[in-house]
Amino acid sequence: MKHYELLCVLPGTLSEDEVAPVMQKVQDILEKQEATEIVIEDRGKSRMAYPMKHIRYGYFRLCTFKVEPGKMPVIQEKLRLVGELMRALITVFDPSKREEGSSKEAFCTIDEIDTTKKTGQGRRKEERKETAPAKAVAKEKVEEKKEEKKETVEKPKEEKNTKAPSISMEDIDKKLDEILESDIAKV
Repeated sequence: MKHYELLCVLPGTLSEDEVAPVMQKVQDILEKQEATEIVIEDRGKSRMAYPMKHIRYGYFRLCTFKVEPGKMPVIQEKLRLVGELMRALITVFDPSKREEGSSKEAFCTIDEIDTTKKTGQGRRKEERKETAPAKAVAKEKVEEKKEEKKETVEKPKEEKNTKAPSISMEDIDKKLDEILESDIAKV
């Protein structure tokens, strides 16, 4: 028997009460194919990266189970027939890798990450402290040079401001959401 992981994406248009029966159908499909150790984890409702079937939000459920590899095509076919599921993705699951990865990431602080790097890709925190004064001295020299240049430069004639007014990222995000919503409404 192999360990598998099933990610189910249900439409956000369903209510919380309607999600439970759909997940019961999924669990029944797994049990009929003699799956064991079925664990269903609620990952909540969140916005998807892109709309699926014109739906932007979805409920995410993660199921882990053990089953014979020969029964996987039957499970996939039966899941495809469940109309309420927007997506069902099955992957091979390795519990030891999941436990190692989650425990390392969950309990490390930023200071520990900086001091425990073993590769030469990044500098350690102690090295950063040593180089900080050199950067400050370099900034002072640059500021002195700028002051000298300012004295010798004559004021150019005033030019009209041709620059466009600055736009905040929030305004851009709102405008993009409006455009995307109007595109979906037209379809």
